[in-house]
Amino acid sequence: MILMIILPGLTNRCFIIGNVDNDVSHIVVHIDGRDYTIENTGGNLTFTPDQPLSDGQHTISVTVTDIAGNTKNIGRTED
Repeated sequence: MILMIILPGLTNRCFIIGNVDNDVSHIVVHIDGRDYTIENTGGNLTFTPDQPLSDGQHTISVTVTDIAGNTKNIGRTED
């Protein structure tokens, strides 16, 4: 799984979560302690927060869980 952050504007960021397996049953995007659950439509997913991010540093991670209950987390900090 790959997490890419696209910067169309300084605060209006779009996140691409790539290489998501079809057996992933649950995806949660975490941004600065707020959780967003998104649906797995297979392959590459795009997510845009419902509110623009403020200027400054943000902690972003994604947790995926497959149908067997295995969990994987990836994250990064962005300015």
